[in-house]
This record gives sequence, C-alpha cells and structure tokens, in this order.
Amino acid sequence: LEFRRVLFRSHADVSGALAAKWLLPPSMEACLQFYLRPLGAHPYIEDACAVHVAAHLASARIYNQHNLDRADSSWPVAQDILDALSLDPARLPDILDRIDGEFDELASVLLSGNEPKKRLH
Repeated sequence: LEFRRVLFRSHADVSGALAAKWLLPPSMEACLQFYLRPLGAHPYIEDACAVHVAAHLASARIYNQHNLDRADSSWPVAQDILDALSLDPARLPDILDRIDGEFDELASVLLSGNEPKKRLH
C-alpha cells in the first residue's frame, strides 16, 4: 500500500521518501524532495534553491545550452529562486564555465592518479 502511494509521485517526492527511509539529514531530504519546487522546502529553502539551480546548470551542460549570449537572461530558473540565493542570472554562464573547468581538472586528476595542482572548491 505504501509503495502505491509513493509510486504515483514525482521522482523528487520518491527521492525525498527514500532519504527519510534511509535516515539522511532533514536538509538533504528537503533538497531531494523539493528541488523541483524549492521555495516549499522550509526551513531549507536556500539549500533546495541551490540544488534546483545546480540541476538546471547540469541540464544546460548536458544539452550544451550554456553557449547563450552573455547578455541573455533566459535561463529556465524562476527569478524568485534566484532572489532566494541573491544570484544574478547574468552570472550563471560564468558559474557553468567554472564548473566545467573544475570538472575537467578533477577528471584529469582521477584518470592520471596525480594530485591536483590546487584545491578544488
């Protein structure tokens, strides 16, 4: 019966239910459950908003959508979510470029077995 109730929810709701079942911290549970609608993740709204934006950045990276004009503010992240993070949408392409660079460096370290030249952050 519990399975049927969970089965018809979104993947985010199922993730939140699994996080609760696995006794993950409440903030992680909220981020997983509410990343599609992060403003409902009280008291972890900022954390869920960060996960929401990260998911959109990951999608942009996967589908190579980050080649948008730097003046373009048409990222599919609602302004109220950006406001919750005090994040200017014009910074998103630069953030994505930084993530790409750090990912490339991390992949290089993992594949070579060498220590990183600098601390990744």
